[in-house]
Amino acid sequence: MSHIPAADKDKLQQSKASVRNQLDKLLESIDSSEKLTIAHPRPNPLDDTTLKNDVFNLDESIMFEGNGDQIHNQSMHAMMSQHQRNGGLVEDNELTGRNEQHHIDPSVMPLSNPDPSHQSSGPFIRQSDSNTTGVTSVKTFMKYKSSQRQKTKKIKSNIKKLKNELVQRALVCSSLGKLVDKNEYTTEFNLPRFLKFFIYHLVFFGFGPLTLILIRYIDSMGLAHNMGFTLSSKIVASTYFQYLFWLNDVYLAVMWGLYYLRPDENWLSGIYQEQVYFFILHQIIRSFIVSVRYGFISDLRHDLYKASVQDLTFIAKDLLTENWIKLNPTGGLMEEIQASMYRNNVEEQVFTFSFTQVLDRTSAARYSQEDYYLANKSVQSQEDEMSFSKGTLKYFMAQRKDEIIEYTERYELRMLMVAIGNKDKAAGRRVGKRLTMADEFENDLYNYYTPETIDEIIENNKQRYPAKLLMREIALFGAVFQLSNKFPLIITFLRALSPFVARAYETGNPVAYFGWDSWMYQVFELFFCSVQVYFNYVFVHAGLIDFHRREKMLLACSGLIDPIKDNKCPAYRSNPTINFFDVQSLQTWYQMRQCILDLGRKYLKRIFLYSSCFLAFYLGFVIYRLLGVFKLIDSEVSNAMVLLSGVDTIFVLGNILAMLYYGASVNSLFVTDQLLLVKLKHAIVLIKKHLKLVLSKSEKDDSNILSDSGSLEDRVNFDDEYMKILAVQIMAYQRRKPEKTRADIRKKLDKLIKEVDIIRERLEIESQHHPLRIMGLKATYELMNQIYTGLATVGIAVIQQATQSSSDAQLQ
Repeated sequence: MSHIPAADKDKLQQSKASVRNQLDKLLESIDSSEKLTIAHPRPNPLDDTTLKNDVFNLDESIMFEGNGDQIHNQSMHAMMSQHQRNGGLVEDNELTGRNEQHHIDPSVMPLSNPDPSHQSSGPFIRQSDSNTTGVTSVKTFMKYKSSQRQKTKKIKSNIKKLKNELVQRALVCSSLGKLVDKNEYTTEFNLPRFLKFFIYHLVFFGFGPLTLILIRYIDSMGLAHNMGFTLSSKIVASTYFQYLFWLNDVYLAVMWGLYYLRPDENWLSGIYQEQVYFFILHQIIRSFIVSVRYGFISDLRHDLYKASVQDLTFIAKDLLTENWIKLNPTGGLMEEIQASMYRNNVEEQVFTFSFTQVLDRTSAARYSQEDYYLANKSVQSQEDEMSFSKGTLKYFMAQRKDEIIEYTERYELRMLMVAIGNKDKAAGRRVGKRLTMADEFENDLYNYYTPETIDEIIENNKQRYPAKLLMREIALFGAVFQLSNKFPLIITFLRALSPFVARAYETGNPVAYFGWDSWMYQVFELFFCSVQVYFNYVFVHAGLIDFHRREKMLLACSGLIDPIKDNKCPAYRSNPTINFFDVQSLQTWYQMRQCILDLGRKYLKRIFLYSSCFLAFYLGFVIYRLLGVFKLIDSEVSNAMVLLSGVDTIFVLGNILAMLYYGASVNSLFVTDQLLLVKLKHAIVLIKKHLKLVLSKSEKDDSNILSDSGSLEDRVNFDDEYMKILAVQIMAYQRRKPEKTRADIRKKLDKLIKEVDIIRERLEIESQHHPLRIMGLKATYELMNQIYTGLATVGIAVIQQATQSSSDAQLQ
């Protein structure tokens, strides 16, 4: 039997093991997805285990004959050809209509090991007639190494072909999106991938279509298509914009080349050199922003990008502005909720609520039907939103905002009518509160009413709502009241005027010394630079939008455990109150709060990276300018430089300081929720202490309890809303389970107290170890006050220095 050198054999085994592991993961993902999504039987492809054994069983399929000069790898090649003819790895039964079973031709099965008697002792050993070991020759060694390289190259080619076929098989799988999304739930930043895409974009802005040669040599043309570098891309608008920017870069290079090479011809008169410097800077920032997105994608998504041209929906799942800043109920919102539940180990089957109120029909449908918005014509699909052909998403958000505002106005009327009904009842007049409410607000949205009989409470407690759908409504609530993107647009417009303001300040004419070349340059620069700056500003502003919206969502979440709605902002009164007596509802509330904080983590990581880098850069520039102001260094800058850098710095630092404020507000809600839980615990302790009084009211007249005339308000005279809810829930619990004694109810209340303490403890730990941070610092009001005080001190010092410098200049 021939022998392979130990070093080469180890490398071969390592290569086999590495590729085998990759195929194991891919095959398991594909098989699991097909089992979940394919209802009809498919043709039976080759067993994956047999396939991998056939491909990687190199010891059996690769043989060395004679003196080891020839290597037989025909079995692998024949097997791959047979698989391609059968279509077992590429085509599905639903696509091809085939019903035949796939079999391997025995003639192309891997060859069995030959008779050892016909084998030489090794590739380096030359046997003699007396079976003695010969001397290894250099020629034989070189032949062996050459054959090994050819064999390895062929194996790699076959493995790559097999992997591509598996990827193509995955592409036709209907649950591919779920596979990719789940693969990205815990995605971390990949620095080498980020640097690769960063270089690609920088090279493209400099060399345009020539970048395709580099991408094809390193990766594949599929990646170039999906990056928008070719006209075959599905993101056509991005392709056109990128090529327009490249043509503008060529124009800038030509014009500034003439400016420096032919100074006597007075090219670009009146144009500041700082304009092109900042244009290049924002182009680098733009490349950085796009590359960060690719740095956070998963390995599977990266492979699919390289495999073939992906559709718009697939690519849009990575876009921050269209998929996260604009929350779409039919877009990526539910996927982000699923990702958050996955990361926080939430079991969906028990992730449910029960409420103390009976919900109106519209709210109940929103909280129970996952496809509620798919049938809503006022909600826009992801494809329509990306094409900008319709504005239905904007209309939907405006409609939802008007809906909430109208509710707050009608809420006051409802509370007034309830008060009138109570007054009439106290006076002895038979005016039914529910009848009056039904007459005036029968189909009113957010018209929740508290059940008035034990039977209604028992029936209402049976109705449970998935918490993930309530998270969807809370996220949409935050999106309705989120900050507008008009602020970056306004700042971009002001920044575009900076060169004109500088020229007007220096010469009195905003277009002084302009020739036809300067006019043309200024028009192009005004358009392309403004577009580029606006999108860069949007990504900085995205952090502020996210923090502000996250605060709104957590405030809405806190309202679920606060039955006193009158003390809250009218917009937050639209949330029902969870059943405190249900331990599962309390656990679900805490898990939902965790998921809301974790919602959109991959986008939040990108926002943190953008903010950190921009803050570090512009803060360094501010320090440099301050050193120049205080004359610690020689720093001479033009007025255009001061204006352009000043607008950028004020916008970036202003956004980050505002993010610090909302981050401190989010972190303070940890304490607010703990205080609400303390109130709940206090009410439970009081109810436990006066349990005899509560149960005596319930046992006083059992016939009245079951009748409609037995109103609970007549038997529960507590003023505290927490105690009132707990009392009626205990009555319903005793009626539903009459075998439970007073001691059993006390034990249940003890469990409830223990659960409240556990949630409070976890909130305390979360606030200490997992708060919202900016630049690694916990966002608190104390830190915010220190920063604001420091900025005010620096500002006063700068004003004093400027005043003193002006006085010294006048004296001289």
